[in-house]
Amino acid sequence: MSRIPTLRQFLTLTTLLLSVAGEAQAHPKTSQAASPAASSLSQTRAANLGPLQQAQAQALASGDTSAIATTSNALSAALLHGLARLERITGDAERATELDTKGRLLEADSPASPVISTQPPSARQPSAAQRLAAEKEKIPLRKLLAQSYNDLGTAEARQGSYERAKQHFEEAAFWDTPNDTLLRNLGTAAFRVGDFPAAVRAFNQYLQPKPANAGVADPRSQLMYALSLFSVGDFSAAARAFSPVSSDALKDPRSGYSWAFSLAHSGDPKQANSIAGQLSAQSLPPTVLSLVCHIFLDTESYEQSITCYRKILATDPDFRLAHYQVAESLIRLDRPADAIPELRQELVLSPDDPNVEYSLAFALLQTSSKDQARTLLTTITATHPEMAQAQYQLGKLLLEAGDTDNARVHLEAAEKADPSSDYTHYQLQAIYRKLGRTADADREAQLYREIKERRRALPASTR
Repeated sequence: MSRIPTLRQFLTLTTLLLSVAGEAQAHPKTSQAASPAASSLSQTRAANLGPLQQAQAQALASGDTSAIATTSNALSAALLHGLARLERITGDAERATELDTKGRLLEADSPASPVISTQPPSARQPSAAQRLAAEKEKIPLRKLLAQSYNDLGTAEARQGSYERAKQHFEEAAFWDTPNDTLLRNLGTAAFRVGDFPAAVRAFNQYLQPKPANAGVADPRSQLMYALSLFSVGDFSAAARAFSPVSSDALKDPRSGYSWAFSLAHSGDPKQANSIAGQLSAQSLPPTVLSLVCHIFLDTESYEQSITCYRKILATDPDFRLAHYQVAESLIRLDRPADAIPELRQELVLSPDDPNVEYSLAFALLQTSSKDQARTLLTTITATHPEMAQAQYQLGKLLLEAGDTDNARVHLEAAEKADPSSDYTHYQLQAIYRKLGRTADADREAQLYREIKERRRALPASTR
């Protein structure tokens, strides 16, 4: 009963940089000829935004993340208030109130922000020309707001506030169609906070339109994309995503492990073993090496698994579960006698571990040490009645010894713990026939046949 280690606990990447919109080039200037109906609105907005844009541009040029955050906060708040005024002109007062509220929240985060009036312009109904002009005015403001949110998120990310950064990158993506810089930033922030589904969505848009060169052009993002796919359990896609950055993945054992695991669970055991072999040859900490060793168990490469776990034991003889995994491999190689001393050593390190005890009982059964096995199985089923395999083996052992009544009790407990076990139903139908319970025996025989048929219909790799 081999246990898969926790998959994500060791996932780390080294420095992950975010790009600031505006470092490589200044914010694009938005120019639009204002109609006479909107000229006063344009002039008012320009007067409000001009100093804020200038302050933000100076902060971006300085690279001071604190100044970038402060000025981007202030600019975003002013833009939200500007959009709120436009929403009132176009007749959506409820939306205007929402935008003003968001603007005030940003102002509260940035004491240096100027207080922008949020009063409605006038009770007089705007003309059709004014409403049309206001709709046009929204377009450049939305683009500026998206840029400002991206800059704000980038500054927060560089300060280590990845959760806030992710929220502001998402705001930026809401206000304007996200460009590559924003998609990369959003994917990176989502990855850093462990929101792997969001990271997959962002990186998929950023990387997938350029499959021919995406991995070469931005290997860091490609690697985070692959790790995110691994973390959401899409192993086939993860295996493909690791391929363009194979050399980078192998530089980080945790990434290499994720790649090998993805291959092992998507039908490519040969390549999985190759990568695991390269990783196991490195000088890795036992906790990381144990994950790599488990790849060999997943691919049923038991000799390599034994070699790998023995490497751990050579450096740390007390490493928990290494003896157990060696024994599991030996049992699968039909060497139960060799597994028994490994399991006894593991019980010294992991006393009363029911999985280790069960494996020892199973190995004892395979070597005809039935009395010792029965004692162990009795203990396990008393303390862990939910262990279906232990209940089954004890029930089968008692049935062979002629103790039909007690065998029935344990096999029924096994069926309750794992109703999908075909061999449990098979043994139960035999017991019920001995006891003259024909209807129960027929029911169990039917369940046995149905489960077998369902399994035959499955692909061989999933049975």
